[in-house]
Amino acid sequence: MTGIRGRPAKFYKAEDYVYPEQVSWGQIFSDLKQNDVRPGQIAELIGVPQSSLQRLMGGVEPRHSIGQSLLELHSRYCST
Repeated sequence: MTGIRGRPAKFYKAEDYVYPEQVSWGQIFSDLKQNDVRPGQIAELIGVPQSSLQRLMGGVEPRHSIGQSLLELHSRYCST
């Protein structure tokens, strides 16, 4: 049996797969707001224009580096 590009097909076990972690960005923004971190502060602290932050808060998935910054900000200002 052949797989992609004529290479032999590989059969993986279920535990071999790595699935992306789902982040609830809306919850991240909600938590920051509840801890008195305002959108203007978030934008400044992660280095993005407020218009970009508004798009993120509206549901646009952040690129990796911005997502990491948001998670770091969340870990600093929001207790778990």
